[in-house]
Amino acid sequence: MHMAGLRYARKRTHGLLLCETATRIPFNAQFDVVMLCDVIEHTADDGAVIREASRALAPGGAIVITVPAGPGLWTPLDEASGHKRRYTKQTLAQAMQRAGLRIRALRYFNITLLPVQILQRLLVKSHPIATSVDRLQLFYRSFTPPPAPLNALFNLAMTLDVPLSRLPAPFGASLIAIGRPGVTPISPSSR
Repeated sequence: MHMAGLRYARKRTHGLLLCETATRIPFNAQFDVVMLCDVIEHTADDGAVIREASRALAPGGAIVITVPAGPGLWTPLDEASGHKRRYTKQTLAQAMQRAGLRIRALRYFNITLLPVQILQRLLVKSHPIATSVDRLQLFYRSFTPPPAPLNALFNLAMTLDVPLSRLPAPFGASLIAIGRPGVTPISPSSR
């Protein structure tokens, strides 16, 4: 969406780069898999983005969607990140079904780091955001990597997350879903 991001990406890849929004994908029936990784929570109309991504799928293709979970984890950090919402399993399923997808899998992940994220969210909530400078400082503080030993511990926790995410966990910091076209989308006017 932003030329600065494309210039940055160009230094790292020689592949095709497009400057566009997620609601206007210039592909039709071309991909076996489309991934919307932490995308739809940034849009006012998540269903429009999912429908557009579906249009880019070849017959038999699938969409993989990841989103932040837990509306109760909402803080100013979500606002600074441009989030419009955090999801529950039910709200993600509803968005996918409204967009015409059959849900093949839907589960929580980032299970092991959920306690760390809860602690971070409690700390963020204790520091009110009064100005845009405060918001920018919060954003940079939150995305600064922790010291190396702590980061190594977090990486170890994430390796445990792979087998745990295959269990029917009732919680996690994120959701992942796989869908395939096959349900008639619900038009915005009929909601």
